[in-house]
Amino acid sequence: MKKALQSLLSFIICVALVACVLPLRAQAYESTYPLPNLTGNKAIDMVAVAKSQVGYGEDANGGTAYGAWMTEQSMLIGQYYDFTYKDWCSAFFCWVADHAGISRGIVFSTMSASVNVLFGAMVLAGATVHYETNYTPQCGDFVFYSYNGYEMGHCAITDGNGNYIHANVANTVVERTDNSVYHMSLGAYFYPVCYVTPNYGGTGSVSVLYDRDVPTIIDYGVSMLTNAGFTVYVTAVDNMAIARASFEVWSKENGKDDVKTYAGTVSGSNFSCSVNPAEHGGTWGEYLMNVTVYDPMGNNTTLSEYAVYVPPNETTPPTIGNVIVSDVTSDGFTITCVVEDNTAVRRVRVPAWTEVNGTDDLLWHEATINENTASVTIPTTAYNGAVGTYLAQIYAYDGAENMSFYDNISVKVPGKAGAGPAIENVSVQPAAQGFTVTATVSQNCTGGTLQVIENGVNVYQFNAILNGPLLTCSPTLNTAQSDVAYSFVLTAYDAQGNTTEYTGEYSPSAVALLHGDLDGDGQTSDSDAFLAFLAAAGKMQLSDAQLVAADMDGNGLITPMDARLLYRKAAGLDA
Repeated sequence: MKKALQSLLSFIICVALVACVLPLRAQAYESTYPLPNLTGNKAIDMVAVAKSQVGYGEDANGGTAYGAWMTEQSMLIGQYYDFTYKDWCSAFFCWVADHAGISRGIVFSTMSASVNVLFGAMVLAGATVHYETNYTPQCGDFVFYSYNGYEMGHCAITDGNGNYIHANVANTVVERTDNSVYHMSLGAYFYPVCYVTPNYGGTGSVSVLYDRDVPTIIDYGVSMLTNAGFTVYVTAVDNMAIARASFEVWSKENGKDDVKTYAGTVSGSNFSCSVNPAEHGGTWGEYLMNVTVYDPMGNNTTLSEYAVYVPPNETTPPTIGNVIVSDVTSDGFTITCVVEDNTAVRRVRVPAWTEVNGTDDLLWHEATINENTASVTIPTTAYNGAVGTYLAQIYAYDGAENMSFYDNISVKVPGKAGAGPAIENVSVQPAAQGFTVTATVSQNCTGGTLQVIENGVNVYQFNAILNGPLLTCSPTLNTAQSDVAYSFVLTAYDAQGNTTEYTGEYSPSAVALLHGDLDGDGQTSDSDAFLAFLAAAGKMQLSDAQLVAADMDGNGLITPMDARLLYRKAAGLDA
């Protein structure tokens, strides 16, 4: 009766300890790494659960979740013993066996931190011990080591593929291809005394145990992406099962200085993990990941350096300025602009389309960004070689997808130089805010442009208006200053893109004259030809207006050829 009372009292004390200590144990240690899916094959599951914990290490005081779990289990059977800070290789494999669904009569038959006791318990449960030196270890076999020659001091497990999982080696769970173990205090390497095949109940299959097929990743991606982080997921399949996944994540800005490895949360063949930038110094921008999936045998496949962009937490859009159109030819044109942002401009997109087709042929073009300058070339080949007016816009985005918009870009694309329309009877007349250029063109002309160069520096582009045989353009310019000088190029083009050019000059202080009318009488006569001859001979200085009127061949010079053309026109020989 006395012993019965003592046993009852011991049980009550243990129950009290369970009630008091278990919550403390749950709070004192991190949870273990996530467990793999179990296959029902005991040997395979034993190895898979062990491998899922690779990388787990003890805390600064030498405690582990496995030791704490063993302590809790001992209290449940009424024999409290604190395993938390003990050597924990055997405690680890007791935990592995229990979580792999192995009966406690096979591997876990006693609560003890002693490897020697664990070895004896497995033998009593029907395990087969292999002492022969030429034995080939199988998946799920335990490996036992002796440090003193007469009792077991360390244990590991092998997957049968030459890999060994140890616990409490360098205070961590590790996987190695070397079957030796180094004892630090003894300063020596030790090799297996024997291999032990637990009595798993004949669930092993040789063809499965030697599986070497790697998993296949069939899907991956990122969801719930915000400035507060993201969730990365991967889906994989295997001829056996997918046991676990690891996610190695770091920010591109910091290199691998902030690398962190996450164990994926499992849901069938899907694995995922959540990444918080706060765990990486609050860095925004591009993050890189190595995602590795494993089957129960440790065969694995890695998705290398998968990238995702984490936006900053801000709402200020970029600014767009200094928009310039350059290199305008029949092949296309280039748009450059200055884009700036309080964080960084991530991309610049330019939609462009031809005016004649409206937005039916609108295409988006990605600009290149060099420091704060964005540049994009719009090729006419993307628009079937169309010439004429092109319209474009600029959209600039920062990392948070804040967007700025610039509109009203108009570019006149000339046709290819060749046998274009004829240009005749060019007249330059002053206008309220510039000047007007008028010319007669041949019937095949379908339009034209006027390029104006101010003081030899600033370049402006204008569309000319075609009205019957007349091609006219009145550019709006700064004519308030008397010292401003303009040169211009009038271009006429046909439907095939062939062009003809006429070059001339204009000064706001000059009096405009009809082409060929040097004396201002409103017609071309011999006197006009004589004035041109004197000017070509250097005997007479012509005004700006007379120089324009006398330049019959449009080469910008007054030569005897201009005088000859004037004589022929005055005589009615040329139109």
